[in-house]
Amino acid sequence: MFSISALDRVVRSASCLSAEVGNETVLMSVENGCYGGLDDIGSDIWRRLEKSVSVAELCGALASCYDASRDAIEKDVLAFLEALRQKEMIEVLRG
Repeated sequence: MFSISALDRVVRSASCLSAEVGNETVLMSVENGCYGGLDDIGSDIWRRLEKSVSVAELCGALASCYDASRDAIEKDVLAFLEALRQKEMIEVLRG
């Protein structure tokens, strides 16, 4: 298993269903039956994964919206994406 890097591109998995419920986004992987809810920032990232995007571009866009250092954002985004990948909710396209 490889680690996700800033050079990789990520996109929602076609087998992952999502719905807006109140203030959060609920995800369910059809492949493995995993499900969970996302907070505001997680939901923002999920919306940005509708189309394939590089991790570097994603982190840059988030850095312009949130008050945190680029390094902190990249660290948190990589951890979040890895959690989604382990649940088969995103696809990682090697950069």
